[in-house]
Amino acid sequence: MTLKLPEITYPLAIDTIGKMLALGYRMSVHCHNTGCGQHSTVDMTELCGRLGVDHSCMAADLAPHFRCTRCRQAGRDDKRIGFIQHTPTPQL
Repeated sequence: MTLKLPEITYPLAIDTIGKMLALGYRMSVHCHNTGCGQHSTVDMTELCGRLGVDHSCMAADLAPHFRCTRCRQAGRDDKRIGFIQHTPTPQL
């Protein structure tokens, strides 16, 4: 599958997962339940393929598509999650 990444315009507004991917940003998701600590790096290419490159990268818009599998198996609330957007890091 080939993704058509969005055009980057200025002033820069990183408001979609497609723009995050095009600019080299990464994202991780973390469980906020006490004692869980589950976290994972999000595959941005797969996420864009699943939700579309124009999908918002705001936490409230992404949250319905994620859950904590560890908490779900334990019978706890599996939707107490948060996201961290990681800026591109230059290779030294």
